[in-house]
Amino acid sequence: MKIYKIDIDQNETRLVLPDIEGLEILKYKIFDGKKKADFWKDSIWYIFNPTLTATNFLSFGTTSALVFDQKVYDSELYDILERAGEILPITIKKENYYVLNITEIINVLDEEKTTWELLEDNTKGDITEYSFLKNRFTNSSLFKIPETYTTEIFVHSDTKVFEEEFYTLYKKLNFTGLIFNKVYSE
Repeated sequence: MKIYKIDIDQNETRLVLPDIEGLEILKYKIFDGKKKADFWKDSIWYIFNPTLTATNFLSFGTTSALVFDQKVYDSELYDILERAGEILPITIKKENYYVLNITEIINVLDEEKTTWELLEDNTKGDITEYSFLKNRFTNSSLFKIPETYTTEIFVHSDTKVFEEEFYTLYKKLNFTGLIFNKVYSE
């Protein structure tokens, strides 16, 4: 089993932002595992840096949610994305895009084997070396952990059939925009 942390190259990937003013913007920018479909409206968004090359996955300014295009939505990845959370519509220049709000937050971090940065007051800071409990994974290959659910998205591979793994299908379908940093291997 391998686990990757999903990142986005902020310098090479287009950044999308909601065209909303005031504090209401926070409802569309904070992804903490709670469902948003009840209040989410297909709002107008814009690309902040349109001169960058188009990719299938776009930057959201954070890695707490994934933004993707219609090609990804129509692909074999759809079922995997839907299993991980809510797929919420957005519109950019009359084109359909989507935000994946990952609600699959699972307690899989092996606390005893994980290494943490220690802060001056002896409290835990960032995780420097991840370790996971293999028997706690669910059917979703995309997930978050309680310790970092507002800032990190993970994906596991080499645990299921090829067609059910986000990482493998992403590579097979030649999608662009995401970076996979391996954080664990067993």
